[in-house]
Amino acid sequence: MPSPDPCPERPHSEDDLDFTPQKMVRWFSPKELVRTGTEAVLSGLFGSYADWREVQALRAEHSRTHADASETNSALRKANEDEGIGEWYDLSDEGTLWLDYAADLGDGFNSTYSVARLLAEPELSLDGHGTERGRALIFGGDQVYPTASRRVYKNRLAGPYRAALPCVTDDTPPLLFAVPGNHDWYDGLTSFLRLFTQRRWIGGWKTQQRRSYFAIKLPHDWWLWGIDVQLESDIDEPQLNYFQAIASDADIMPPGSKVILCTPEPTWVYSETKGAKAFRNLGYFEDTVITANGHTMPVGLAGDLHTYARYEDPDTDDNTNKQRFIAGGGGAYLYPTHDLPDTLDLETPKGHESRYTLQNDRNTTPDDSLFPAPDRSRSMSWRALLLPFKNWTFGLFVAALYLVFAWLLESATILTLVAPAEAPTAVQNLPTLFESLADRANPIGAVGAVLSAIKHVPSAALLAVGLVGGLSAFADREGWEGKLAAGGIHAAAHLLLAVALMWGFAQFNLNLLGLSPTDYGHVGLFTLEMFTVGSLLGGVLMGGYLAVSNRLLGMHTNEVFSCQHIPDYKNVLRLRLDEEGDLTIYPVGIETVETKWSLQPDGTPEDPWFEGEKPISTRAELIEPPVNV
Repeated sequence: MPSPDPCPERPHSEDDLDFTPQKMVRWFSPKELVRTGTEAVLSGLFGSYADWREVQALRAEHSRTHADASETNSALRKANEDEGIGEWYDLSDEGTLWLDYAADLGDGFNSTYSVARLLAEPELSLDGHGTERGRALIFGGDQVYPTASRRVYKNRLAGPYRAALPCVTDDTPPLLFAVPGNHDWYDGLTSFLRLFTQRRWIGGWKTQQRRSYFAIKLPHDWWLWGIDVQLESDIDEPQLNYFQAIASDADIMPPGSKVILCTPEPTWVYSETKGAKAFRNLGYFEDTVITANGHTMPVGLAGDLHTYARYEDPDTDDNTNKQRFIAGGGGAYLYPTHDLPDTLDLETPKGHESRYTLQNDRNTTPDDSLFPAPDRSRSMSWRALLLPFKNWTFGLFVAALYLVFAWLLESATILTLVAPAEAPTAVQNLPTLFESLADRANPIGAVGAVLSAIKHVPSAALLAVGLVGGLSAFADREGWEGKLAAGGIHAAAHLLLAVALMWGFAQFNLNLLGLSPTDYGHVGLFTLEMFTVGSLLGGVLMGGYLAVSNRLLGMHTNEVFSCQHIPDYKNVLRLRLDEEGDLTIYPVGIETVETKWSLQPDGTPEDPWFEGEKPISTRAELIEPPVNV
């Protein structure tokens, strides 16, 4: 059916918009770190005691009973026949079928709308290949950042997509399906279910599914499945039963059918970076649902890593070149490509082994299939040194720690100036810490003065120990020894910088300006100096740690780019099933997103509300030649 009539009224100014365009998430903002961390913990606790996947299964089934497998299968078919949408959606009568895939979407407006604007184009020519807008659009996980709520979905996802394709006036609007990622789970999946399981319109796209997972029957015995793995937990029994009911019924899914599996995480990669246990759930699903019923899984699609890469296993018994894609470039900050593993050795619980190879020879292949290319990715990691300019509140937080450390030390020594008259003269004449620092000729001597003072200031010592503990927990290393070594070195660097700043400000304030440690002028000036110079140098030190540890030790692959919140290098996949049943996948990239959008008050109901300085078609390119499966 066409989208609602009349189509939404075009806005004549940004004041007429029903959503607020957002900047990219500042992941190193202290406020964001606390809020996201808190909601992640709460969602984990909630998920341990209440699994919404089981609740939604009961809701979707209504009053159906499941006496046996055949009854379940009959219900599946009956739902599809009676309602046009049931437990699985049928697109198998299409001739040539186009599908679109995008993951990790709702972040800043420029990146999210650039991708939405690309997906809204009815036709798109890519390096001489003609492509069409998908009959269905698949969202592959993490539809919003940083956490899920009704307001965040509206401002960061639904609003931009509605502006890109306000409505479709013909009788075959594109359909929309979504699998939830961990960020969608941060409110217990409440907002996700409200938006994606109630047949709502998101602009010209119509949501279809009734659960957080789904199955779509495609032509020529192809299927597209989207599974929900809640915060790395086991796949729930209702979900396994759902897919098992489909896969085991030869009338619905004949043996030998081919599955395109959409999962919110590339566990095939995490099996190398996080350990073999990361692949356990997906391997079990492949064994018990797909392989056990005589089907194959030629294609795996996943986001979570905000980049593009492709792994291939050409040595298969059924002569199918199996593909595993990372395609998480739907709008979120960029993830680097230079640390991705070259090979993936996977083994399912039942012993099925496969070896996937990254389709990029870093030494000999001129046309990298990684996006961005590894050399470009490496060079971009050094831009983490600009951390205080991109995350100024984080710099202020670091400066505040330096300031508290200095105040704790100085407060203990400043008391000697107000010692009672009967106190020994030696006590009354002891210098304060800042006077001692002012007398030191260089920062090395200042370290000795601080070490002498900290022995008598437990609060300052505890702050230093807490800094070591916090940065050790943050360190991206395996085992407590590695974490403690990395965290200890990192914390020592910050403490040494704090001492060097204290020494420099003591030289300037006391020796050059002639201020006294007890003067309000010195206190105010020192605070100002620490929040300006300290925030800048402390932020650079943090960014330098991320860049150096990444380049030398392969640490902090995520943080070295998340601190930069890079909007560019977006990607989506466009899939084509032809009349012969051959699948071709077009990896589409946008190297530089549009940043200068202008509102278009005039136009047809289907026309996008914003246009950039350059047509979106001129920004789109094929990342690599089309992949034939």
